[in-house]
Amino acid sequence: MDNPHHWQTLVLLLPLFHNPTADGCRKPIAPRVWEKTIQEIQDYFSGCTAFPVGGWYWSGNPDNDGTDNLVRFEIDGIFTGSDIAFLREWNKILKRRFHQNYIYMKLMQSGMPV
Repeated sequence: MDNPHHWQTLVLLLPLFHNPTADGCRKPIAPRVWEKTIQEIQDYFSGCTAFPVGGWYWSGNPDNDGTDNLVRFEIDGIFTGSDIAFLREWNKILKRRFHQNYIYMKLMQSGMPV
């Protein structure tokens, strides 16, 4: 099963700050939210790479559009049908936990023939 031709990379972006309030204030995500999420990543996956990234979001209201500070997680593995179902459910949990309308998750083919 350890075949690089079947590996995929899960890219997960999580925000460091809540969405802005009407007056533009952005509060940091609580440490307990991050602790729970990091624990899940450690429980569900065999390892990951994480690094800070900047982003931009469109809210539909030009007054609320802006930049975003995120953490990008890259997790390599072989994701099967049951894993995909789990990721869909986990995405819903992360939306609620981080109070987001959307959590960015993307599976990409990774590895290359040698």
